[in-house]
Amino acid sequence: MFVTKVEGVPETLARLDRHNHAIARGVENAVKAVGLFLERESMIICPIDTGVLRGGAFSRLMSGSGFDTRVEVGYMASYAVYVHENLTNYHKPPTTAKFLERPAREQVPEMQSIARRHVRNSHIRFQWNSGGSP
Repeated sequence: MFVTKVEGVPETLARLDRHNHAIARGVENAVKAVGLFLERESMIICPIDTGVLRGGAFSRLMSGSGFDTRVEVGYMASYAVYVHENLTNYHKPPTTAKFLERPAREQVPEMQSIARRHVRNSHIRFQWNSGGSP
C-alpha cells in the first residue's frame, strides 16, 4: 500500500480564491474601460447641432460586479434613437447616423485589447501583491 501526505492544500485553495477575485476585479475594470472607450469613440462621430445630443452621452454601470459586470453606453436626449437610426439625413463629416453602433462594430479589436490589458494587469498586480513575480 502507498500512503502519501499532501500539505498546503488549504493555503493553495485560499490563494486560488484570491487570484479568482483579482481577475474578477480586472474583468469589472475592463468592462467599465471598454464602455468609456465606446462612449468616446461614438462622440467623435455623433452628429452635433446644438450639442445636446453629444452632451448627453453616458457610460454607466448597470448591474453586477466582477465577472457579471454590465455597462450601458448611450445617449440621454429623447431624440437620440431617431438621429441614430435615420440614414437619410445629411450629417457633416465625420459625423454620421449609427454613431454608437458603428464604433461598437468597427472597434472590436481595440476593445478586446483594452479588456486584455486590464485583466492582464490585475493578474500582474495579484502576483506582485502575493510575493510572486509577474
